[in-house]
Amino acid sequence: MNALRIDHAHRNAVRTGFRQQPAPKQPQLLNVLVELLKPAPEQLAHLDRSQRYALLAERTRQQRAELEMWLDAAELDDQVLSIHEIEALGLLLVQCTPYVVERLADAPVVATVAVIGNAATAAPSVQPLAHA
Repeated sequence: MNALRIDHAHRNAVRTGFRQQPAPKQPQLLNVLVELLKPAPEQLAHLDRSQRYALLAERTRQQRAELEMWLDAAELDDQVLSIHEIEALGLLLVQCTPYVVERLADAPVVATVAVIGNAATAAPSVQPLAHA
């Protein structure tokens, strides 16, 4: 009997022209590898390996914070799902919309930008970055 009610409701909806609103289109997200600006070789020349690692890791954290501030100021932070650091290499893995990818090269701390694949084509929603 429930199946008949569902079928009857469906026929009424079709007959009256009622159409359910389509779900809002979710933004496509891309995985992007962002190379940050490197320090001058002279800054690293006198350091041993552990000191160099510590310096590069701290520099990556600072540049990530600068990038997050730039994204916020450019009102792009709501189109970025996540940012992960690869500290000693001065790299960030960013999940963001294609529009943000186009704009990333304009950020003051960014050397290069490379799309490395789709993160998701139907993410539940893009949440703004949490500022630490």
